Amino acid sequence: MKQIKSFLSGLVIILSLVHQNETRENELNNEIILKRFRRIIRGQLAKPGQFPYQVSINNNGDHFCGGALIHKKWILSAAHCLKYFTSMQNFYVIMGATYLDQADPKYVQISRIDAHFPFPRYDPW
Repeated sequence: MKQIKSFLSGLVIILSLVHQNETRENELNNEIILKRFRRIIRGQLAKPGQFPYQVSINNNGDHFCGGALIHKKWILSAAHCLKYFTSMQNFYVIMGATYLDQADPKYVQISRIDAHFPFPRYDPW
């Protein structure tokens, strides 16, 4: 009986150590992912080229909103993205980047936004 108690105590300690290591490893992995994607919950990493139509709309060099390439000269985005802007002077579209902080210049195109056409009946409420 004493041997069984000792065995079970040892097993519990070993399992606790394994669980702590797994938890710490998961925390480190999650921390790395969260640093890159602070707003995405339970998302999956995209593979290069997986979503070739997805673009990043940038304002003064910062990601501002997403959009979809629907024609070689047309991007469709959500109505709220550009609703309150009249000038597109500081806006750019980045195409071909899988990770915005690791954009490879060989595959990425950056274009200025010439004009935008807001949806006339957009109502945020």
